[in-house]
Amino acid sequence: MKKTLFTIFCFSLLTNSFGQKTEFRIALNSGLFSFTGQSAETETFINYSGATNSAYTNNPYGSKNGLCYGLSANFKKVNKNNLVLGFDLGYEILRSKITVNSVIGNSGIVYYNYTATGQTFLNYGFVNLNPQIGYRLTSKKISFDILLGLDIAYCLNATEKGNATANGREFTTSIDRKTI
Repeated sequence: MKKTLFTIFCFSLLTNSFGQKTEFRIALNSGLFSFTGQSAETETFINYSGATNSAYTNNPYGSKNGLCYGLSANFKKVNKNNLVLGFDLGYEILRSKITVNSVIGNSGIVYYNYTATGQTFLNYGFVNLNPQIGYRLTSKKISFDILLGLDIAYCLNATEKGNATANGREFTTSIDRKTI
């Protein structure tokens, strides 16, 4: 069934008969992203190890919005009955934000807990494919597309970047989080 639908989809994109129009666009995308649910929080702390001089954010799943951006190419085929078939292929960076309010550390001998100010961003890089089908509503100067589609994404990378100032000292995190 999947092969049949894929073949019909590809054939409809490649045929060029009377009354059809092909559209191609390149788009810059932007938006906001954050996590929701039980594990999403507004505040967290940084764990710091003095022995290895390394740090990580205890819970990087921020419920505060981070600015997202991306680039995509969009291909649509519109037939004479205003049926729209198309797809969108692109790359996007999704970012969530969480406030850092303390640093918990270990110097190898002494454990400490400092009040801090800072933030951590969890950054995801995705390649997206969005096949779509729909209908075009037209007026004299403007057309509107009502589309139904599926977003298929592959995560290329996930990184944590954070910083906090505590007790007159700067603590930073930079960790690969792709395994999450």
